[in-house]
Amino acid sequence: MVRATLVVLAITAALTLAACGGGGGGGTPATPSPGAPTITATPASISVTEGESASFSVAASGTGPLAYQWRRNGQPISGATQSTLTLASTAFYEGGDRFSVVVSNASAQVTSADATLTVNIRPKLALCATAFIVRADGALWSWGSNTFGALGRGLSDPASVPAPAQVTTLSNVVDVACGGSHALALLRDGSVRAWGLNTYGQLGDGTRTSRSTPVSVTGLTDVVAIGAGEFGSYALRRDGTLWRTGAVEGQFPPPAPSTPVQAPQPVAAPEPLIRMAAANGSSQDALLLVGRSGQLYFYGQDRADSSAGFARPKPVTPVSGVTDAVGLGVGFAANSVLRTDGSVWVWGSGLGGQLGNGSTGNTVAFTPQRVPGLPVVRALSHRSGHLLAVDADHRIWSWGENSYGELGRTTNLNVGVEQATATRVALPLDVEAAVAGRVANSMAMTRDGRIWVWGYNFSGTLGTPYPQTVSDAVPRVINGVSGR
Repeated sequence: MVRATLVVLAITAALTLAACGGGGGGGTPATPSPGAPTITATPASISVTEGESASFSVAASGTGPLAYQWRRNGQPISGATQSTLTLASTAFYEGGDRFSVVVSNASAQVTSADATLTVNIRPKLALCATAFIVRADGALWSWGSNTFGALGRGLSDPASVPAPAQVTTLSNVVDVACGGSHALALLRDGSVRAWGLNTYGQLGDGTRTSRSTPVSVTGLTDVVAIGAGEFGSYALRRDGTLWRTGAVEGQFPPPAPSTPVQAPQPVAAPEPLIRMAAANGSSQDALLLVGRSGQLYFYGQDRADSSAGFARPKPVTPVSGVTDAVGLGVGFAANSVLRTDGSVWVWGSGLGGQLGNGSTGNTVAFTPQRVPGLPVVRALSHRSGHLLAVDADHRIWSWGENSYGELGRTTNLNVGVEQATATRVALPLDVEAAVAGRVANSMAMTRDGRIWVWGYNFSGTLGTPYPQTVSDAVPRVINGVSGR
């Protein structure tokens, strides 16, 4: 019995030595498992102004290789697999988004704390017969025509008001658009308010009652861009869908007052859309759109393709000959785009010198043509017959119709004479934003917040009573309001 016990012990010892690599067997010890990553610098919350880039970074240690996956509001961001995440151009609706990153290796993964993005809005300008400013604090101000309550201030008197004042019933406004005696405001929460003329249901509240104070546009949420036409209103949602309310698509004249008013309706498009610009004039609406693929589209009435005295309606139709559009302009019978390289391209009617290539009259460009003589441009505005461009040095360039001095040229004014080549405007300087108005007027804001106006003083948009001052080709600062 003792002998059997000794044999068992010997066998056990031999097995133990073999397992430990002893006994001269030369075995290789097992590689220890790598440790989990450690985040040594977590992403920090940041605050930017819309349009600026935003970057989040993480630092981590641990056995490599380390892998990164960034998340927005808890959802993975496709392609965001580096230690730094950069958003090339921030939008107002990204404010409040939370960003985190998962760091992993072969052993384990660890998730960073959230970093919050704050997006401050840029002041916005809109100019028709009524002038509007969205201040940096989200307050909306107006002056000029109050026909059908277009000021939005609740005034019952339709008389024009040349003194700027706040639309006190609105706050957290991020954008504004004006059309044919009605206007729209986009709020930070993605909802839309509307006021003014509502003959065709363009306010989207289910009625034909004109409003002197803003009302909610029914059923529109997650809106990222707005546009106002003569008879309709337009909204682009975050999911890339285009919506309209007002006169039936392509119908001219608009439907009789007895026609039932529809809630906002989607517009068919070949792909999701990311940008929009709308214009109105001569009883016609037109839009330029950019798809996620970068394709440019036209929608609405083509003023350069008219018959029977009005333009033919078009569905969302591709525009060839130009890509990489970051700025859009819809004028009278001509359209324009600003490309990523800072160049400006125009096509359509050259009436008034809109093409900017020296041609006037009945000249028509059927494909986009580059405007010569311009430096690198960072912003473009085109709403009626003239165009304004802001270059990289914050100076304004203008060309096109000059019936009332809307080009703002203080030397060789030639008011009433079209200017078919782009020329620099002497004042103002240090410009942040500029808009070419719908009624031969113009407005700009310098980076110190001052508001400049020139051109036709229709309904007091120059800040003085009409018709005491009919027009002024020299840009002036308007008192009583600031963009900051």
